[in-house]
Amino acid sequence: MDSIANISDTFLEATGIFEIFPVFSTAVSIYKASKNFINKHNLNKLKNFLNSLNDGRIKDDELNAYIQSLAVDKEMLNQETEYLLVLLERQLEYDKSSILAKFYIEYLKKGISWEKFVEYSGILERIITSDFEVLKYFKRYS
Repeated sequence: MDSIANISDTFLEATGIFEIFPVFSTAVSIYKASKNFINKHNLNKLKNFLNSLNDGRIKDDELNAYIQSLAVDKEMLNQETEYLLVLLERQLEYDKSSILAKFYIEYLKKGISWEKFVEYSGILERIITSDFEVLKYFKRYS
């Protein structure tokens, strides 16, 4: 994904002729500004994820043991990090990043498998946050 962004940045820099025309100049400016908004949004989702991850729901010794296992298995570390960052980027609502952290905590505590974590994260991506209230309502009255 970064390679696509790099290609588009290179293209925009190499096409200075567009800046001669006001319409193209405005489009380039809007594109560059939107990248800043998207980056800020993604950083806020990452912050929510990390805050939820660090809210004390997992014991320090459990977390440290998991971190040690990832330090040994760099490939798994890279895969998990990449997967989590892609998941966070794809979520629109900030609340979903906190919910994703709760799923990840369950995985870290060995409450669910990695496969279940992936499955739940897929469901989370497709669900609308207002659906949670509807599900709670039907659960209460069923």
